[in-house]
Amino acid sequence: LEEPSVRNMKSSVSFLSHVICFSFIFSLVSAQQCSHDGVDYSALRANDGCYKAHADAADFWMNICDNAKCSGIPDSCTQKGPAVAYQNVLKNTSSGEYECFAVGKLETGEWNSLVDGHGSKTDSVVYKGDDQREIMYLMVCDPGLEVHVEIIGVAEQRRTTIAWKSMYGCRDDDDDGLGIWSIIFIILLVGLVLYCGIGAFYKRRNLGVSGVELIPNIEVWREVPGHFKSMADWSVNKVRHTFFPSGYQPLR
Repeated sequence: LEEPSVRNMKSSVSFLSHVICFSFIFSLVSAQQCSHDGVDYSALRANDGCYKAHADAADFWMNICDNAKCSGIPDSCTQKGPAVAYQNVLKNTSSGEYECFAVGKLETGEWNSLVDGHGSKTDSVVYKGDDQREIMYLMVCDPGLEVHVEIIGVAEQRRTTIAWKSMYGCRDDDDDGLGIWSIIFIILLVGLVLYCGIGAFYKRRNLGVSGVELIPNIEVWREVPGHFKSMADWSVNKVRHTFFPSGYQPLR
């Protein structure tokens, strides 16, 4: 028979593997999201990895919904780590010295809808980067364009505004369709209600239980805190044995 500690460890490892699996799937879904209010902008991603533009003594390499990664990006920029946009600023005109900033990190993207005085909507996404810099993309409607990137403003080198003119920025202002995350949230909420409702009804009808025992799979949920505790204990012991490999044990 296995020792209780071994069984607990196996159970904790199994639980952790499921958490990692679901986290990985969620990260893939998040990385692939390139839509807002039901409008898909994934076609705006650069085929060769980035778009290049120039304004106010600075070069820009940028992408949308993905990191900029193409030939020509200086090493001083890529050393800043992955970014949706880089800004290479000319610091000294006589020496030609440049300084590069990662002005937009992919994970900071925040979508919004701007409404003008006529009630027309323009979707936007803001990415934040190094040194309090950020870059805003405006999804501008132009039915005759596949995609055209144009810098329309650089505010004291801190915020750069880019107009992404394309047919994909055109939308029906009367269409207030749900976005992908709204749909996912509704599906999860309905699934949770069905899970709890059907499970409670079954346990009440067939097992005659009441109160907190009506929660479906209550035994599993009761074990969750123990799983987290086992994982925490295992992590602490692993760190202790890795960084403090002495034969002494701490006093209790």
